[in-house]
Amino acid sequence: MECSRFEELLSDYIEGTVSTGFAREMSDHMSSCENCRLLHDDLNTILSSSGQLQEEVPFFLRNRLYYIPEAYSEEPEPVLYMKWVAAMIATIILFFNLFYFTNIYPQANRTLHGLVSGIERIAVETEALFSRFRKGGELSAPPVSYNEKTVPKTERTYEERTSNG
Repeated sequence: MECSRFEELLSDYIEGTVSTGFAREMSDHMSSCENCRLLHDDLNTILSSSGQLQEEVPFFLRNRLYYIPEAYSEEPEPVLYMKWVAAMIATIILFFNLFYFTNIYPQANRTLHGLVSGIERIAVETEALFSRFRKGGELSAPPVSYNEKTVPKTERTYEERTSNG
């Protein structure tokens, strides 16, 4: 074993984390190389005497050291997650308003108006079903055809309201 490799593995050797093969190789190297043996002895002396040192660690530093694992947890912070969710919802609402109330992209405008009218139809049918249920009537669904003959007009259209007739 070369001395440079011995120096790389010395701290692992002292901690006992090297494999038995490397530990045997390092012991053989220390018996044949006086410089590496002295380095090993010096490092052991430093480590054994460092346990006797007593130094007061400031309170704020001790707390910071205790909470390091929590600061680097793998789970995303809920606040950050909620900010991303809010940003995405705001973006969807912005694009919905942009394409619903303007005619920048006509196909998107028509699609959104169709989607909103479908949602309105579902809401009206659901309200009618609950209304019948509250009155004690049957829970059968109304006819599903949406042409002008089967859906009664409950309100005048925009053209009817604005015409002079």
